[in-house]
Amino acid sequence: MNVMQKSSIFANKLVACYERTENRDLYDIYFFLQNNYNFNGKIISERTGLSSQDFLKNLIDSIPKRYNKSHILHKL
Repeated sequence: MNVMQKSSIFANKLVACYERTENRDLYDIYFFLQNNYNFNGKIISERTGLSSQDFLKNLIDSIPKRYNKSHILHKL
């Protein structure tokens, strides 16, 4: 069975979190971070056109603007 590497899954989840507002993305990212997963920076660069560092800064800055604490468990 072909499966994606954990680092690729994590990278795609980071980009998904930036492209959409789904609470499950935050939950998944938290899981990856708690388990010390690495992400594939090449995937982030290919999908966003940004360096990993620039992308992560943009993602971190965008989270408080796009996610509402009172609805964080919605759809979970």
